[in-house]
Amino acid sequence: MKRGQAFETIMMVIAVIVALAILGFLTGILGNLGNIFNPSNPEQTMMNTLQTAVSSGYSSGTRPQLLTFSQSDVGTHIDTHGLTLNTPISPNDVFFVCAPSIQSGTFHVDSINSGTSSAVERLEIKQKVSVEMVICGNSAQPVGQSTQPVYIIALAGNGDTTGASNTCYSILTSNSLSLPIPSGCS
Repeated sequence: MKRGQAFETIMMVIAVIVALAILGFLTGILGNLGNIFNPSNPEQTMMNTLQTAVSSGYSSGTRPQLLTFSQSDVGTHIDTHGLTLNTPISPNDVFFVCAPSIQSGTFHVDSINSGTSSAVERLEIKQKVSVEMVICGNSAQPVGQSTQPVYIIALAGNGDTTGASNTCYSILTSNSLSLPIPSGCS
């Protein structure tokens, strides 16, 4: 009698483990479907990720995130002044960089005068697109003769997470890092 009960108990434990594994798998699928049908605000995602990177001291960079710019985003701008509002860093210390996997004409980066003593960068969205984003930085990166914090927002083609990370790190680890940082977005 006890042997039968032990077998049933073991079978019940196995059934619970299998059910939890299936539930975890389905939860992941449903979470990704939610992002497809209800995409997040790319500018808000950039801002939140930058705030996390700055407050956490991520010199190694964030994990790649998918940003989806919809048709309604075409012609709009994201500037570093807006992205740094709730951070202790200057908008002059944040730069947009595009990996080679970004198609020409997807984005345009230029400098604008934000009313401060120096210009900030502005990213113009030129077409509907999904891209990978990585933010990396160093709170004491040497630039030219001075030392100032530098944060890079690297964008790469959809699925090119390695390209986004490599672009970010190649800028930060460049021995000739100087301002302005070439964006590669045109």
